This record gives sequence, structure tokens and C-alpha cells, in this order.
Amino acid sequence: MQQLRGTCPVCLVEDARIVHYYPASTYYGWRIRACAECGDRWDVEYHVRLSRPFARDWRVTARARITADWDAADPRDPIIDPEDDRWLSPDHAAVLTLVGHHG
Repeated sequence: MQQLRGTCPVCLVEDARIVHYYPASTYYGWRIRACAECGDRWDVEYHVRLSRPFARDWRVTARARITADWDAADPRDPIIDPEDDRWLSPDHAAVLTLVGHHG
């Protein structure tokens, strides 16, 4: 997970706390983000809001979960930051080195 700051495309809050989720597998890509201000999640690649649960007080629960994830997330970009290569496979690291983005 990575901490981001920006405008939420759902609630339009500027300087919102946004969590960028990285999948367990690189096959699925890095495309889910969530806003700690409104509790909504969206797909970055397809520009769509993800479905909301059909439950009372879902937004309160979602905001609490996303805020906890925000506190646990790393503010650095784990893909580009040369000091943080824990998310990279050797193949990914080699490609980023070739293009000049990694140690």
C-alpha cells in the first residue's frame, strides 16, 4: 500500500488521503485506490467507482478501514523509490534499472 494525497474523483475533496493498493500478484496490475474521506474505492485503469456494499453504515466502516490502511501504508512509491525494492521481482528490478528508474 502507498499513501497518496490528491483530489478524490468521487467526493471531490482536495488533498484527500488516498490509499493505492498493490496486489499480491503483479499479474493483476496496480489499479485500486480508496479515499479515506468518503470511503469509496475506484479502479484507476478503467476510471470506474467500485461497487458499494448493501449495508447500513458501510461508509463509516469503509472510512475506518481505509484510515487504518493509510496509517500503515508507506508514503514512498515502492516501485520507483530506489531505496525500497521490497515489491520488485528481480525481473522488474532489471527492467527499471535499464530505463533508469532504479538503483
